[in-house]
Amino acid sequence: MNKRATGVIWGILLIISAVYPVSASEISKSETPNYKIAFYAFDCYHMQDENGKRTGYGYEMMQDVSKYLQCTFSYVGYDKTASQCEEMLRNGDVDIYTAAKKTPQREEEFAFSTHPAITSSTCMNVKVGNNRIVPGDYSTYNGIRIGFLKRHTYNDSFLDFAREKGFDCKSIYYETPTELTNALINDEVDALVNSYIRIPEE
Repeated sequence: MNKRATGVIWGILLIISAVYPVSASEISKSETPNYKIAFYAFDCYHMQDENGKRTGYGYEMMQDVSKYLQCTFSYVGYDKTASQCEEMLRNGDVDIYTAAKKTPQREEEFAFSTHPAITSSTCMNVKVGNNRIVPGDYSTYNGIRIGFLKRHTYNDSFLDFAREKGFDCKSIYYETPTELTNALINDEVDALVNSYIRIPEE
């Protein structure tokens, strides 16, 4: 998120979850295979420009891992959603999914790493000066327009949160983080929901 946006919005922390790399099978050390990594769009974690150049913590993490393992990685699924990439892992179309929230159901299906790759915080942000929306008073959230990034993993979690707290909102979806931020700045939405990642402490 850019400095301008940081100056005009404040965060209401809603959801914090640890996410882990998971794999469909063990990595063989006896050969040099190529493993397919699920690489769905995730701001700051999985990013790819119009020229196909990849960046983000998830990409850099796996590139560093490849230096120490006898294998190579291919990155697939940037045109897919996180849920679609999880299904690809389930079907064997990818080998590793690096940002999965650990749940009992997933632990029955997949092998998780011992330590989380990242910690992800989902926040709802409003412009400074918006006194109509009161943190924790969910009656003030009723009917607000909320901007989301398309294809993001946290969207369903936030909407579940809204149902749990008993407020209705209008969901508006944007393609890029810049479009989402500008929508808040230009009053196209009353709030935006985004996810922020950090590296877990040692």
